[in-house]
Amino acid sequence: MPLIRRDRAQQPPTAPPASLDSPDPNQRWAAARALAGDPSAVEQLDAALCRETDRRVQEVILTGLIKIGSVECAEALAVHLRSTDVGLRSGAIEALQAMPDAAAAVLPALLADPDRHVRIRSVEIARTVAPERATELLSPILEQDPDENVCAAAIDVLTENGTPEAVPSLRACAQRFSGVAFLTFAANIALRRFAEKG
Repeated sequence: MPLIRRDRAQQPPTAPPASLDSPDPNQRWAAARALAGDPSAVEQLDAALCRETDRRVQEVILTGLIKIGSVECAEALAVHLRSTDVGLRSGAIEALQAMPDAAAAVLPALLADPDRHVRIRSVEIARTVAPERATELLSPILEQDPDENVCAAAIDVLTENGTPEAVPSLRACAQRFSGVAFLTFAANIALRRFAEKG
């Protein structure tokens, strides 16, 4: 039986390739998912995240950056710590917490940011870095940062994820803010816990 060649006009149309620029969020989601974990795609994912408004697409872009996990990714995510989009901001913090080694590289600049809200969010990221690195990063905050809320956040993180090397800085902080009851209370709790650990 002879083969019958179908007319090309009858062939089903080929779907266009997924694109991060597509007006269809499903297409953008598929494109971001395809790029997840590709180190050469950081710039594309970064640009897409900056303009993306669909939460589901944002999440898959963030996941893609986590899979790559480079310092370049951490730098891209750090920008969003000052975002007015609460969901994006929270997602960026969680993503940085999921890549502690890369995050540790961008934390010094973030902890010195003029915006105290950025500094507080950055302190929270330090919760997942190595305890020695967290102590190294946050001890200067206790000794120098003028904002009591930033220092309180640093005490909270160091109590959970610090080393005894933080003790002199905790004492200095308690002395600097001796008139702020909640802060001296938190510092004393941290000091007591370090003493109990020996």
